[in-house]
Amino acid sequence: MDKRCLYYSLTGIFFLIIKYIFAAGTCLGYNAHIHDTGLQDHAMTGHVLKTITNADFGECFRQCGRTCHCRSFNLGLEGNGICELNDVDKEEAPRALRSRKGFVLVSFRSLTQSTNANEAQVCCVENPCKNQALCVPEVRSGRRSFSCKCPPGFTGKLCDAPVKGCQDYLRANESATSGVYEVWLDEPTKTKNAYCYFDHVNMEAWTLVMSYSLSYQNSMKNFPFQKDNPINEENPAFDHYRSSLALMKYLRNQSSFWRATCNHDTKPRDDDFTQSYFTTMDIMTYNEHKCGALDIISIYSTTYSQVNTFITQDANRIFSISTTHGQSVCASPLELPYVDDGLFGWYGLSVPQHGCAASPESTTQYWFGSKL
Repeated sequence: MDKRCLYYSLTGIFFLIIKYIFAAGTCLGYNAHIHDTGLQDHAMTGHVLKTITNADFGECFRQCGRTCHCRSFNLGLEGNGICELNDVDKEEAPRALRSRKGFVLVSFRSLTQSTNANEAQVCCVENPCKNQALCVPEVRSGRRSFSCKCPPGFTGKLCDAPVKGCQDYLRANESATSGVYEVWLDEPTKTKNAYCYFDHVNMEAWTLVMSYSLSYQNSMKNFPFQKDNPINEENPAFDHYRSSLALMKYLRNQSSFWRATCNHDTKPRDDDFTQSYFTTMDIMTYNEHKCGALDIISIYSTTYSQVNTFITQDANRIFSISTTHGQSVCASPLELPYVDDGLFGWYGLSVPQHGCAASPESTTQYWFGSKL
């Protein structure tokens, strides 16, 4: 005889309710919590698996219990009884929790279970993974579940999100680890390795387009961003790397800002960095020797915002910033204790106090980034 013994309770605004449903021949106990009153008039956004109308709480709960990758549901308390099944809960994706009047978020948590790996096979009978991804049955938090092994060019829990750059990896996994990932140029058959840096605090994704130690500056300093000068493309190492012009242009089109840093491999975004929106200063098109605007620059232990300083780049010279000239020619507010001839690129003079040029092993990085 089939076991029909799904037990659930609700704390908060609902009373204890007992229902029975089929659970693939297993006896499961679940606890759906409205953890606090803050989850009333709230819902998860961007993670809806399925929407059901004219559903009461019991039906919404049953649907979530029958769906292997349902982690929570948004329940409309008024109107047409809207039930939205989510593939995450607020613990897994706290940034997806949004205010939504008339809704309540219910998290689906397991209490007891007799599910085993064999019983989890049912999750992959009708492969829920997209784009020919491999479905792998799992038992997760006491529930039947599954994961998808994505083919090249796709990411996301169901492998339904095309990968265009680092931001797609962060969007699919908010706790993604910085490192080398594959990015795709226009279609999944054209892949490139790229180093992705994920700023989880600001939810920003950055792609490394160039990095080199001071000892390798001669292979970089005569190549502006408009020139193709790929170096170690398949191995984005911090001591000697530059992406192709094609990849730079591709990343530029999906990025909002750029950043130059020093020694990122040893002290990410410490001192000595500059950052601007492409709309403020487009390093991919700039071809001048004149005063230019930067949104932020931090040098010699001082940070300045919205500054005008001397910036150079031409057919035979890499993008660089001369704060000494900026002070004399551009009326720059930067107070400089040292003379420099081109920071973050063309190190014509030795500036040991500048992080990028303190020693032959010091490194300079350029990144293109966007905010989720």
